[in-house]
Amino acid sequence: MKFFRQLSFILLFLISVQSDLYPVPDSYVYEKAIKSIGLLTDKNGSVASAFFINNNIIVTNWHVSESLHLSSAKVTMKSGSVFEVKRIILEDKLSDLSVLEVSGSNENYLTFADNNTISKGDNVYSIGNPTNSSYEVSKFKMTKGKIKFIREEDWFYDDGSDHLAYTIQHTATIKPGNSGGPLLDENGNVVGVNTFFYSYTRNYAVHIDELMSLLEKEHITYSSLDSDGSVDTRYAKKVSEKIEKDRWDYNNLGLIILLIVVFYAGTMIIIAIGISTFVSFSRRSNNNSSDRWSQY
Repeated sequence: MKFFRQLSFILLFLISVQSDLYPVPDSYVYEKAIKSIGLLTDKNGSVASAFFINNNIIVTNWHVSESLHLSSAKVTMKSGSVFEVKRIILEDKLSDLSVLEVSGSNENYLTFADNNTISKGDNVYSIGNPTNSSYEVSKFKMTKGKIKFIREEDWFYDDGSDHLAYTIQHTATIKPGNSGGPLLDENGNVVGVNTFFYSYTRNYAVHIDELMSLLEKEHITYSSLDSDGSVDTRYAKKVSEKIEKDRWDYNNLGLIILLIVVFYAGTMIIIAIGISTFVSFSRRSNNNSSDRWSQY
């Protein structure tokens, strides 16, 4: 009886340790995230990855959107749903990030991880559409790895474009075609945007801090985990406020410009009057001098 009791304690201990090491199965991450991740293509043969951050906004890389044939670009989901790319909202060459709007609406989108909890050694997952040397696409493939380093990194591409951003170096293998796809944590939340690689174990994603900074500047809605684990949908309520602020700024800008014009116009008139008065006075003085000289 004592033996079985000890054995049960050992089994419970092993189960608890295993649950700490593997809190969720890999399939959980995939199933949670895959409805928000798409295959980005165009008629010129571009193959890349992208993911939704709200109902009609997707994120990818600058080096993807920069060469994208916009009128034929589309995002195909694993379910078969297709969203046509409507426009490029913003491109940031330095951080190699791009934000696009699509036609239609997707009810599934990814949440950003709490950026304060992303650490070296964390398990991470890459989901995207890698291609091989024969340009064959492995659609919606997931790889697993760990974060090796988190630091600022500079890199360049064959076209000569230089980039600099806060990055995550990880071992969740990516290849051409993964560009623009998400790097996810164990809960399926975004920690970075996969961007470039040097080898199977040296893969890089642009940190979500860079992406959030761009989104906040443009007041684009996204969802992020707070420190208490709750989901905070940011900037959804601030869009209307920004519109009103922009209108106020626009109206006041016109008034400011008018005041500047009036000020400079008034200044120029005063200067012109001053010059005219000075010239007139100088002529009178010269005439008086000539008259006095002729008297001798």
